[in-house]
Amino acid sequence: MREMVTNASQYRLAIVTALPKEFASVEVILDQPTDITIPGDPGRYTVGSIGPHSVVVTLLSKMGNNPATAVSSNLLRSFPNISDILMVGIAGGVPDPNNAENHVRLGDIVISMDAGVIQFDLGKLEQVVHEGEPPRTHFTIRATDPPPSARLQQAVRFLEARRIRRERPWEQYITRATALENIVRPPNAKDVLYDSHDPSKTLPHPKDATRVSRQPKLHYGLIGSSNMLLKDPQLRDRLRDQYKVRAIEMEGSGIATATWISGNAGYLLIRGICDYCDSHKNDTWQGYSASVAAAYARALIESIPVDTAIPTTSQQSNAQPSKLGERNIVIGGNVSGSMVMSGDQNTVHLEKERQ
Repeated sequence: MREMVTNASQYRLAIVTALPKEFASVEVILDQPTDITIPGDPGRYTVGSIGPHSVVVTLLSKMGNNPATAVSSNLLRSFPNISDILMVGIAGGVPDPNNAENHVRLGDIVISMDAGVIQFDLGKLEQVVHEGEPPRTHFTIRATDPPPSARLQQAVRFLEARRIRRERPWEQYITRATALENIVRPPNAKDVLYDSHDPSKTLPHPKDATRVSRQPKLHYGLIGSSNMLLKDPQLRDRLRDQYKVRAIEMEGSGIATATWISGNAGYLLIRGICDYCDSHKNDTWQGYSASVAAAYARALIESIPVDTAIPTTSQQSNAQPSKLGERNIVIGGNVSGSMVMSGDQNTVHLEKERQ
């Protein structure tokens, strides 16, 4: 039964999901979930509580940054005191087999920190012609997404401090989702990493003494976002090497845009890793990865004191970069049919010779 909300102003935190399995994983970690309607808003919402906080949750009508912006904007209008939106769900991981500390594996959790998100399919496409050379297409990425919420980034840092003390409160909530479909963690044998240049060749995962057996490892940093489903491990690796991207998904930039447009809300992305953005992508890890992202979101929200969730009229999290593209990178191509990253962090170029 859906109820008419009587006090939308009591909700300070929101969670947005893109897939039914993500929504189910979030709903199950809510206390007293209730479906509600908002007059004049076409969206559907479920409200509940996490610790001392009243939380509203919604599900996108389809994947992508554009729907994420539209749905989040409606949510922020209907719930005027929302201070932060958390995007919680699954993503492709960016492994680093030569660096155990930064090696993202299936079932791990990536949280957007510092710069937060870069939309790598947003930019300028042009033809470049040089005398004596074949024409090339040249794509310049203009990344202007605002950084995540300062409040939520501080909460993440406090939770990391607790982890250093060997406290991992999110683990208790992973088991809460065990009744859901296909939610059990797959065996480690199902976590197979393939060579970026030879998809028939497997690579060993580096030994990592800091990993807890059969539990997610936390990673913090930049998340790549686009409206295309990435199954190109070479581009994945270039984004890692040149810009330290840790995960790749399809809604984060849209969430960031909606919160920036609102003028008084922030965001944070929490992603469980379910594939490696390559041709071997499948659904095996999706259920478990959605549940660990939701479990971490629950632990994070519970850790936030009530008064720090009060919205303000101006937030550091919504400050735009001081100049266009100041967080950008360069991707260039000089071999027929290939793409290579080069340059600094001021522009992104994707060049590929015409065949």
